[in-house]
This record gives sequence, C-alpha cells and structure tokens, in this order.
Amino acid sequence: MIIRNTTRQAQTFNLVCPKKGKCTSEDDCLCTSVETQLFVELPDGTKGIRIVERRLPGSVTVLAKGSSEQLPAWIADSPEVKSALARGTIRLVTQET
Repeated sequence: MIIRNTTRQAQTFNLVCPKKGKCTSEDDCLCTSVETQLFVELPDGTKGIRIVERRLPGSVTVLAKGSSEQLPAWIADSPEVKSALARGTIRLVTQET
C-alpha cells in the first residue's frame, strides 16, 4: 500500500502498533527500539544503572504532492490515516502483483 499526499504540505502520521506494543524486531509493525537508562538503588545501597528497552510506534512522513514507499496494509487502520482519508488530503494506492 502506498500513501499519496494530495496537499502542498508534508504530512506526518503517527502510527499505532497493531500488536499493542508486544512486537519484536522481526515483526512488520514499523516500531523502533528505544533504550532508557534508569538509576536504581542496588541491594548493597549503591546506585547503579539499569537499561530498559521499549518498543515505540513509528511514524510515516509523506512529502508535499509526494508518495510514500510500499507500506503494510494495516496502515489504513491507523486513526491519523483514517482521519486524513476522510478529509481527502491523502489517497491510498494498493499495488497488485
């Protein structure tokens, strides 16, 4: 599926992970990994660093009057994409193989 922007402004769509954040790096969900360092108190009373990895939903930016690259079909179910479709500011093009 390809998103075509019909406006003269770039548009960015924040996506919602179809796996509700339970995705892995092998999934086709466009999420990205973010590592956060937390300072924690260790059992011996000293402070240490704990690294926590989280998966955050990605986003898609389409340039003015441009088209996106090939995207998964679930993109059409994202709330921001649905809203842009209702306004008529984008068109979805499906590629038939």
